[in-house]
Amino acid sequence: MSEQGVVQTELAAAHDVVRQRDLLATQLAELQRQYADIEAEAASQADLAQLEQSDLDKLTSLSGARVWAVIKGTRDIDMSREQAELEAARGLLAEATARRARQWAA
Repeated sequence: MSEQGVVQTELAAAHDVVRQRDLLATQLAELQRQYADIEAEAASQADLAQLEQSDLDKLTSLSGARVWAVIKGTRDIDMSREQAELEAARGLLAEATARRARQWAA
């Protein structure tokens, strides 16, 4: 092969490497965006679960919320609702955490 042919072959190989690098950079940016979305969702679900736990704690401890629920006669209903909301929030948090784990495993 002539020197010019070798140079053209090397240039074509270098061009392929640059194209591959650009493709990988695009894929990395997309994965970073997806990761940020998953992290934000997991954090949001963790905050929601904490809020629901706080609501339930207010009904189970001596607090204004508990006293008011007892006066209204809705303490058991309120506790059941708050417990259901807490379980739902924990479920959403578990799903978000699992998505995060799957994203890292992929």
